[in-house]
Amino acid sequence: GAQMGLELNYARFRGGQVGFYRTSDRTIQLQGQYNFIKDGNGPIGFSTVINVDGTDNFSDEFSPGVALVLSRELGDRGAIYLQPSWIGNTNLITDEGDDYTAMAGLGLRFRAARNTYLFVEGSPRFAGYDPGVTLISFGFEQRAGGHVFQLNFSNGFGPTLAQVARGGSRRDDWYLGFNLSRKFY
Repeated sequence: GAQMGLELNYARFRGGQVGFYRTSDRTIQLQGQYNFIKDGNGPIGFSTVINVDGTDNFSDEFSPGVALVLSRELGDRGAIYLQPSWIGNTNLITDEGDDYTAMAGLGLRFRAARNTYLFVEGSPRFAGYDPGVTLISFGFEQRAGGHVFQLNFSNGFGPTLAQVARGGSRRDDWYLGFNLSRKFY
């Protein structure tokens, strides 16, 4: 089956936003993000993300997380991202072993045409719970005004930070997905 999600982010002031994300497996993620340095206003962009997700419509198995997001624009041709993250309560299967995951999200985005971008991203884990393979995705985005359509290929379903920390499926399982987003100015 498909993993569907609906997300709403609201920015009350410049650089900050809060968000609500619900997936079809009844996981809800609440998050806040603050952008300390915008890409292009310095040598790197820097922001922090604090979130918590809860299963069964935010009534069970809460997984808090924190991430630092470092970004570097590559002129008008692309960007590179590094996102070290710590997520608690990632081991939902057993009481043995670690119950947290630390990972280093990496991403690259390159402009292939005027409004078309290619991307690749992965989240290798370097400490803590390690049940599945590193979640990896790649694909392309097409921008039209405030809309972005993304077609992606991934080795897992995990859209929330805690689900990404738990890893992807077996190495030979790949999935086709898409995202549609709209930014209101």
